[in-house]
Amino acid sequence: MSKYQPLIDIYGRDSDVLRYSLDVIEGKILSAETLYKACERHLDDLLNQDEYYFDEKRAKGIIKFAKITKDTTTGKPFTPSDFQVFWLISIVGWRVKATQAPRFKNVLITCARSNGKTAIEAILVFYSWLFDTDVNSVSGVVSIDETHVKMCWLYLHSIYNQLLDSDFKILFDELGVNVNQLEFKTKQQNIIRKFSAQSSNMDSYHMSPLVLIDEYAMFLPRNQDFLNSIDSGMILKQNSQKVIISTASVNNDSLMLPTYKRYKNQILNGTLDDRVLFVCYENTTEDYDKPETWIKSNPLLAEPHLFDTLMTGLNVAKNSLSDNQQEFIAKNLNSWILNGKSTDDYLTTQQIENAQEDKLIIPKEAKKAFIGVDLSFSGDNSSVSVVYPYRVGSKSHYAIDNHSFIPTAYAGSIQKKEQQDEINYSQAQSDGYATIIGENNGGGVIDVQDIYNYIREYIETHQDIEFMVLYDPWASEILINNLEKLDAPLLPVKQTMNILSNPTTELRNAFIKGNVHYDKRDLILTKALTNAILYSNNQGMVKVNKRKYVDKIDPLDATINGVFEGMYHVLGMTSVKDDSFFANMSQDEINEYYKQYTF
Repeated sequence: MSKYQPLIDIYGRDSDVLRYSLDVIEGKILSAETLYKACERHLDDLLNQDEYYFDEKRAKGIIKFAKITKDTTTGKPFTPSDFQVFWLISIVGWRVKATQAPRFKNVLITCARSNGKTAIEAILVFYSWLFDTDVNSVSGVVSIDETHVKMCWLYLHSIYNQLLDSDFKILFDELGVNVNQLEFKTKQQNIIRKFSAQSSNMDSYHMSPLVLIDEYAMFLPRNQDFLNSIDSGMILKQNSQKVIISTASVNNDSLMLPTYKRYKNQILNGTLDDRVLFVCYENTTEDYDKPETWIKSNPLLAEPHLFDTLMTGLNVAKNSLSDNQQEFIAKNLNSWILNGKSTDDYLTTQQIENAQEDKLIIPKEAKKAFIGVDLSFSGDNSSVSVVYPYRVGSKSHYAIDNHSFIPTAYAGSIQKKEQQDEINYSQAQSDGYATIIGENNGGGVIDVQDIYNYIREYIETHQDIEFMVLYDPWASEILINNLEKLDAPLLPVKQTMNILSNPTTELRNAFIKGNVHYDKRDLILTKALTNAILYSNNQGMVKVNKRKYVDKIDPLDATINGVFEGMYHVLGMTSVKDDSFFANMSQDEINEYYKQYTF
């Protein structure tokens, strides 16, 4: 550690400037490589303060302010942990030598949930508003929606109310501070406002000195214009900083993922931009059963007085999410699980692409088809998936012909629905794989009669095929009554893990083997296959799920219903219980029995 001895001589080994970084570098705190590199960078830059310098006075100021506030859970003076000190001094202390402006224009700090992020967010925003503002400036607290903005906003109000009972009241009076539910404002028009991607327009705002973006991982491509407006409004603001503090997500469509991947690659190879601060606490999927490593993503575990409480909470979360490991890995171990990289993904991108045909041709070998129906209970998409099982040599194959029904009532229009779901439904309808239910068609709500008519017409169009319809027994009674009119047997499929586990596994294995075929123009089925994750219970049974509520997997659910019986038919068997003498016999076995029987 002789390399950093000059720093120790200047600041002191136990100073706020050095303590945490040296503890990480020396291995006293178990860390991910990303954090190690961030601490190493901080120390190396302290040794070489040329274009940028470290303002120890400013760093001490933010820490002193933090300690004046109170912990909202205990009511006692807030004592920032060493890692929180490191965050604060890095954001506030590093400056541009030529202008004294903040060095880091863009900050991304990422760690597991329940690690004290909100307190630091509120302290940063409040401090910069009081001590780092120009006239007529606007600082922002930003998140995906009002619910997620609320936590930091309440913490800001808590800090304000605490400081009213201190000497800060004199400062507030001098500044003419006015606080309400919408904003914090001084007589010089220095303002803090809250914004959400769902309800705010950022075009007229030029954020400075600080915009705080909470839970960046929840922002999706449809929110890109909102974030672009923030960036464009900060271009000419020399003192502005964009600070993002967030946890990872199970959603690979998150806008945070490419930023995280880029910053991680750059900090590991030493090419991270000088104006970017990236501090990352993360585990890997391999650490799921290694609680001794969880401090890598949960820095509060380094605090002895919090260790037992936090570790107990993590174990409770792990047990409660045992059927959805991805959620625990993402939120509690702060690990991104990329498509094609995790055993929890239902399929990889390559496996999906291998199943795509330029045009779906129903093979002559397919003499029977199984129509799986997934009916939405929440006014969302519904799907009908026709599964054609057939044999090629000794291999089971499945051709899938899917059709989805897309309501627009809740989104307001098909354009908004497409933006919300990130699926080109108009193109899918043009290609014959969707029916869009517009406002002029039943008010934009799916009528089960439309689904029945589609199934009936499909069967009538394919008279050379024998059909069976498989549906959720909890589906609409109207739909079931209509289905009973069809010249096709019906089979209810309970949507429980023990029932769906086998067809879910069979379909997945068929994809892996390259034995599934569908039209590549079916954008909705492709999106469903991409969105799907797999989770299991303690008995080893599996079921598909989606990463987020807004994700769509209806076509896959319908397909699995069809495979439930199709996988038996292709082997000359059936799942239908039969108490007769010929129960569980294939048709060939029954024929053979009669050949051998003599009357």
